[in-house]
Amino acid sequence: MFGSKGASKISAAICNFRGQSMQRISLIIFMFIRAVSVLSAEQTAKIQTGGQFKVMEVKEVASESILTRPDADMRYIAFDIVIDNTKGAGEIRFNAAFFSVVVRDTEGRTYSPEVTSYALAKPAMPSAAVEAGEFMRGWITVAIPKNISLAGCRIRLDARGRQDDRITSEWITLPGGNPPAVNAGVGTSGAPRGSSQPLKDIASHVMVPIPAGRFLMGSPATETGRFNNETQHSVTITKSFLMGKYAVTQELYEKVVGRNPSRFISSPAYGEAQAKRPVEQVSWYDAIVFCNKLSILEGLSPVYRVNGSTDPASWGAVPTDNRNATWDAVTVNWDANGYRLPTEAEWEYACRAGTTTAYHTGASISDNTGWYGAWDGSGNSDSKTHEVGKKTPNAWGLYDMHGNVWEWVWDWYGEYTGTATDPRGSHTGSSRVDRGGSWNAYAQNLRSALRLDTYYPYVRNFSFGFRVVRVSP
Repeated sequence: MFGSKGASKISAAICNFRGQSMQRISLIIFMFIRAVSVLSAEQTAKIQTGGQFKVMEVKEVASESILTRPDADMRYIAFDIVIDNTKGAGEIRFNAAFFSVVVRDTEGRTYSPEVTSYALAKPAMPSAAVEAGEFMRGWITVAIPKNISLAGCRIRLDARGRQDDRITSEWITLPGGNPPAVNAGVGTSGAPRGSSQPLKDIASHVMVPIPAGRFLMGSPATETGRFNNETQHSVTITKSFLMGKYAVTQELYEKVVGRNPSRFISSPAYGEAQAKRPVEQVSWYDAIVFCNKLSILEGLSPVYRVNGSTDPASWGAVPTDNRNATWDAVTVNWDANGYRLPTEAEWEYACRAGTTTAYHTGASISDNTGWYGAWDGSGNSDSKTHEVGKKTPNAWGLYDMHGNVWEWVWDWYGEYTGTATDPRGSHTGSSRVDRGGSWNAYAQNLRSALRLDTYYPYVRNFSFGFRVVRVSP
C-alpha cells in the first residue's frame, strides 16, 4: 500500500464480541504516517516514529439519528477514531474534509461508501493538525447498502492531506457478523445521550460577553427594504449577558441531542468543515429542548419548564405537525444560569453592536456581510449553508448575525409598543419570530431590523437555525 519511503508496520488488536445487542468491535491500528512533502526530512522522520491512527469502535447506528430522510436500503456505520500523536515529536497534518472509506468483500470486490457525516473534536477542521504530544478524537459515519454483508469484509479508512499525502489504515478484517447495532440511547458519536462529554472540545461552542446598554430598535422610515412592523423605538437592556459566538453548529447539536436533523449534511463548500455548518431543520420547540439539554450537560440550571418539568425527557415527543398548547405554555426562569434563546430585543441589540445602519457592516450589503441568496441565483451562498465564522464578525465578536440561517428567538410575534426596558415580546401569539436572514434570503432580508413573523413554533425548515444566550456569571 505504501512506497518504500512510506513503508509502515501495522498491528491490530480486535476485541472479542461480548453480548448481543451491545456487541463491540474494538480495532486498534498502529501505523507510521507517510512522509508529508511540505515538511523537512527531520520532521518527517519524527512523525514516522510517533504517529498512530486508531479505530476505537465500529458500530451500526440508527439511521434516523443522523438523517432526516434516511435511505431504507442503506445501513449506517460509525467509526470512532483517534489520531494519536502523544508520543510523536512533530505534527500530523491532514485534510478532514477528504475522509474516505473503502470496503472489500470476501470475493475481492471493492466498494466506496458515502461518508454521510464526520466530526473531530480538536483542532479546527478541515485542515487538521495534531501537534506533538496531543491527540484528536472524532467519528466518521458511512452509508453501506444492506445487500452487502459485512461479515468477513475488510475495511480501510483514509484521510487525504496536501497533494498525495495521506493518513491511512491497513485493511481491517471484520469478524463474522455485522457491526453491533447501537441502541436508542446512543448517538452517532457512540456517546450515551444525555451523558456529559467535554463540550469544551467543540471549538464552535463559544460564548462572548454582551454589555448592557440602550439602542434604537427597528429601522428609520428612510431605510431601503424596510417593513411597517419595524417601527423605531428606544430599548434598554439592563443586564449584560453571554451570547453564542456562532449559530449552533451541527457538531454541537448532535453532541447534545444525539442526532443531526439538517438537510445540508454533505458537500460543504470547498475548504469548509461539514460539522461546523449551522444546524437547520430545527423548530422553535426543538430549540428549547436543546437549550435545556445543554444546560443539564454542563451542570447549569435549565431555563425552560414544560408541564411542570425542566427535564426535556419528560416533555414527550417534540410536536411536529401542529401547535401544542402544553408546549406553548412553557414558562421561563429568567434568572437561571442555563442556556436559552435570546429575546428579539437582545438579538437585535447584539447584532447591531452599537451600529445604527441597515447592517452591522454599513448601509448596504457586501460580500463580507453574510451568506445570502435567492431562488434566482443572486447572492453569494451558492444555495447552501456555510461553515460558521467565515464572514466578518461584528464589533462584539459575533459571527453570521446576517445570513446563513434564520435564527429563532424567544418572542411571540407582536407589534412594537414603544419605548421599552428588557422587552420579552407578546404574552401570546401564533408564530415565533426569526431573525437575521439566511442562505436563501434576499439581501434586504438580512437587515438588523428585519422580523420574520410567519412561522409556527413547530415548523422545521432548512433555513432555520438558532443561537443561544445565558446570563453573565
